[in-house]
Amino acid sequence: MPFLKVHRAKTTNSVFRKMKIHIDQEVTFKLRPGETRSIELGPGAHEVFASMDWVRSKIMVIDDSDGYVTLVASMPGIDMSASNVLLGSALDNKSVIHLDIE
Repeated sequence: MPFLKVHRAKTTNSVFRKMKIHIDQEVTFKLRPGETRSIELGPGAHEVFASMDWVRSKIMVIDDSDGYVTLVASMPGIDMSASNVLLGSALDNKSVIHLDIE
């Protein structure tokens, strides 16, 4: 069975918000900046993505053949200040959460 470890990068943005980690469309756990959580997945393929507020990562598929997978979740280059959110500039192509295999 695959084993999944997810680490949320420690950044200066969104430090008071928890990042939700979804596995098969369900919130499995929430991460604070710098936090790491692990879970053993059942057999078969699993869809994994991260979200926070209205932004989210792309969906990654983890399956039996992947074994032990470590993902790093980060939000690089996002200015979530009220003025940028209201003006829409916080929602450019850099606003998605990055979910990368380590």
